[in-house]
Amino acid sequence: MRKTIVKLFALILVCCTVSLSLISCGIDMGDGKDHVNGFFAAVSEEDFEKAATFFHPEIDVDVKAPFEEVETRWGVEVKDGISVKTYTGFKTVIHDTSVDGSVLTFSLVLEIDTVSTTAQVTLVENDSGFGIYWLNIDPLE
Repeated sequence: MRKTIVKLFALILVCCTVSLSLISCGIDMGDGKDHVNGFFAAVSEEDFEKAATFFHPEIDVDVKAPFEEVETRWGVEVKDGISVKTYTGFKTVIHDTSVDGSVLTFSLVLEIDTVSTTAQVTLVENDSGFGIYWLNIDPLE
């Protein structure tokens, strides 16, 4: 009887430990939003060097060129403001083997100058660091 109680207690302790470790894993939603907002603030200031620092260390990206193309195609000025109007959804993965870390993907409504469009941003946190791993701005309809 006593061995059964000890085994049961040990099992409960293991379950609690695993549950707590899973809760603390992954990318914090607030940190993710702050990171995305910081990126778009740097782009709005046309500080593309600073904006590039918001990308994951594994990603080498030219931030300026895509936004220059957006300005040309859409007739907007990034310096007149680019910001997240609202976050419309998210998906989180505690551990993704393709990046060997945690993944947080946001769907959002992005406002550039006076134009609104949708976008998706994926953040990754792994042993190499934390940052934007993928960014897609949907074309205007």
